[in-house]
Amino acid sequence: MIKKTIICVGFIFLAPISLYSQVKHRKPDYALSPGISIQKEVLYEINTLIGRYENSTGGNAFGGVRFGFESNLKQGINNIIAPKIGLEISGMLICLRITAINYFQNHKNQFTLLPEFGISYMGFVNLTYGYNIFMSKNNFIDIGSHRICLTFNLNRDLIDDTFN
Repeated sequence: MIKKTIICVGFIFLAPISLYSQVKHRKPDYALSPGISIQKEVLYEINTLIGRYENSTGGNAFGGVRFGFESNLKQGINNIIAPKIGLEISGMLICLRITAINYFQNHKNQFTLLPEFGISYMGFVNLTYGYNIFMSKNNFIDIGSHRICLTFNLNRDLIDDTFN
């Protein structure tokens, strides 16, 4: 329990650091964020990121609330679907996230907290490592503790500023 608390508290205090820089403009915005993660299963995800996009002399950053779902796209009892909500800050070279996910498979569910950290290319593409912290002792769903995730933040201003 102490280990979980330290991880969550550390994540909350370290996440805002990457957004402090000289800002040219600030604009509340949103991004569509598709992705793929690899754990025991390959899961596909689609998310919406609502927050703030910043373009500064040091690079781009996007941060805010992220919600969506992921699935392995299998049929029948092997299908996994997982609604989720979390926080993300990604920009320049760093991506930090914390997400609450509820996995459903064959009328069973598993609630997890997922802290993630990784590398980012200007907030547009993120490659992260995450560790599922299972919030109950029984793990009914066939998901792994460790995961690698690749996501893209699709926002017109972010894409224009990243590639122009």
